[in-house]
Amino acid sequence: MAASDHEWRLAEKPSKRDVARSRDLLLALDADHRLNSIDEFAGNPDYLRVDNTDLSPADTAALVMAHFGL
Repeated sequence: MAASDHEWRLAEKPSKRDVARSRDLLLALDADHRLNSIDEFAGNPDYLRVDNTDLSPADTAALVMAHFGL
C-alpha cells in the first residue's frame, strides 16, 4: 500500500486520526475483553471446542450437530 493510500484511509476514519487515543482505546478494550476462553468451559455439556484446521465446513458442521444432538 502506498503512503498516499494510507493517508487517504486514515483521513476517512476520524476516530483513527488521533493515534494516541486510538491506541489507548485498543489497550483498554484488550484489558476488558478476552478472545479465548482458555478451556474454562471444558467439560460442560453445552461446550464444544473444534479444531477445524483440517476439516471441511461440512465435517465441522457434522461434529457440531452430533455433539449437540441436532
